Amino acid sequence: MSTYTSRTQIDRVANVLNQENVTASDFVLTLLERESLRDLPCTSSLLNNAEQIIDAFSKNPASAPSTYVWARKAIQKKTTESIKILTANHNWHFNAEHAAAADLEDFKIEAMAAEMKSLAPDLWGLLQLLLSRDSRDLDGDQVMDDFSDDEFDESGEFARSTGDGGMDAKGKRRDTIRTIKTAVMISIMMQSRNPKCNALESVFGIFLHSTNTPEKVIQALAHMGISISQTAIHRAIHSLSAETVETLRDMGQTLLVGYAYDNFDINFPTLVPTIEKAADPLTHLTSGALICLEHGVVAEDLECSEELWASSALNPNLPKAAAVPRQDLEMLHPESDDPSGLTRRERWNAWKFKADLYEHSQQKDFSERRKSLEEPETIEQIPIVKMRYAPARSMDINQSTHAGNISAVENLLSQGGVGAPPPP
Repeated sequence: MSTYTSRTQIDRVANVLNQENVTASDFVLTLLERESLRDLPCTSSLLNNAEQIIDAFSKNPASAPSTYVWARKAIQKKTTESIKILTANHNWHFNAEHAAAADLEDFKIEAMAAEMKSLAPDLWGLLQLLLSRDSRDLDGDQVMDDFSDDEFDESGEFARSTGDGGMDAKGKRRDTIRTIKTAVMISIMMQSRNPKCNALESVFGIFLHSTNTPEKVIQALAHMGISISQTAIHRAIHSLSAETVETLRDMGQTLLVGYAYDNFDINFPTLVPTIEKAADPLTHLTSGALICLEHGVVAEDLECSEELWASSALNPNLPKAAAVPRQDLEMLHPESDDPSGLTRRERWNAWKFKADLYEHSQQKDFSERRKSLEEPETIEQIPIVKMRYAPARSMDINQSTHAGNISAVENLLSQGGVGAPPPP
């Protein structure tokens, strides 16, 4: 009971209601439902104290059950509306049959989490509250950092320190993991309501395929709503492979790419080894990739074979050239005086030692020093660009022989669309 209302006042109000044959509930409902009564002081008082009134209903033994029934229905309605809003976002629709590499490259779970929180703050806050391990930070308002460069250890924590040190770093890692769980749970709800909302499940399914996850595991995760089905994964891989074939051909025909290849081995063990099946289970294959030449390289820059051959030590038509003196090589970048008295190499080693110490130390003052540590001096720095490349189709070629190397090069050139034409 409010401390500002006496029993005498309550009795007077009750008598007036009885005289007018109006119940308290009818009086309150009429004030709240009629638009013409919204400006009355009584209505304003009810609206301003709605939270206290509902709290009083929940604490009263007689009204508590019905209050919780109402609260449950209200939460169900609100969360259902949140899921409807989320599933209407076409950014999270993924068509496996038309999967493209750009869809995978553009997907970031931290961006998805931020958008989920923006579109459905009530649902996000509820799940964050349920996933909280203690009473601290239960409002679900932490912001997810870009943790793409961090790694998890076997215990579920990050293997690399975030640089904040101590308990702050652990708390930040817990919040990040909790945010991942929240995003996954909401994604499962979205996919259950609308099967087209499967962006997270599709990316995770393709990841499972890339790590050779057993089909039974993928099937179990698909039933949980964490991954797409094995059939959908195969369709996505087929679409991505077809896109890669076109990408390789487009890249190769620019004549501005480098070709790289290397061997790899796959072991196909025999389930029951026998003398009759004593063949080597190790299969030798070749992988490759096409890498775009960056830094403004044009086709004319690559027309240098004659110049290279004219100065090559392998050219038998040239006289034997004298070796370049070591002193000339050492003077390519002459030393400059430095107040520290250290050489350029010693200054680099000192910078690297401090950078590693500040990066991996758990001391908070070291992490603060890392922020103020300047970058090392540069000498003819090559501009940093994002490498553009495309993996080539694996080749059933053993490149450990001369013939194998030739076959690998021919195969790669063919995948790049610049190989020798087929015989007529």
